[in-house]
Amino acid sequence: MQICSAQERAVMPGLLDTADVAKLQSVEALSFDRLFIDLMTRHHKGAVAMADAELRHGSDPRLKIMAQRDSS
Repeated sequence: MQICSAQERAVMPGLLDTADVAKLQSVEALSFDRLFIDLMTRHHKGAVAMADAELRHGSDPRLKIMAQRDSS
C-alpha cells in the first residue's frame, strides 16, 4: 500500500529509487556495506531535512508532532 503519491515521492530528499536498490542487489559482497551506509546516510539526511521543513513551514499538526518526536 502506497502512503504517498508519486509526486510526493519525487520531491522527497534522499528517497532511494529503483536504481539505488538495484545497485544494492547487484554489488559484490565486499562493497555492499559501504554502499548501504552511503545510501542510508543520504536517506536519513533527507528525512531530517523533511522534518526541519515541516517544523518551519508545515501546517499538518500530525506531521509537526512526528517531526518533533525523539527517535530514541
